[in-house]
Amino acid sequence: MTLASQVVESFREDRKSLLELIELIALEPQARALLATAALAELATRTQVEQTRQQLEQKIEQKAAQLEQKIEQTRQQLDRKIEQTRQQLEQKIEQVRSELKGELGEVRREIHSYLRWTVGLIIVMWTTTLIPLLFKLVGLL
Repeated sequence: MTLASQVVESFREDRKSLLELIELIALEPQARALLATAALAELATRTQVEQTRQQLEQKIEQKAAQLEQKIEQTRQQLDRKIEQTRQQLEQKIEQVRSELKGELGEVRREIHSYLRWTVGLIIVMWTTTLIPLLFKLVGLL
């Protein structure tokens, strides 16, 4: 075992001697200055860590606010685009509806015309068939 290990071990066993050594060190001005400097460095490091933590928290909050703002802007843009697309679709649907109404009206007119021609042809065929039969029955032919 080394001498340093023996000294440390003896201080562990004899607390009174350890306290006397600490008192001697504390009474020495240079030793006090070194201890104070080391303590201040540790304290400064802790303060710096706390300041850095606070700065990071502020930056995170700022970035979160910016992100929320961008999300809101994007949502509004999407809403506008969806509304524009919906209006365009409604216009196209209305246009197709109007075209279909026009086409349907034209088909109805054509069907009506075909129906008139068909009824007219049926009447002509019946009359050409029935009139000679009636004349034959009556005895005119």
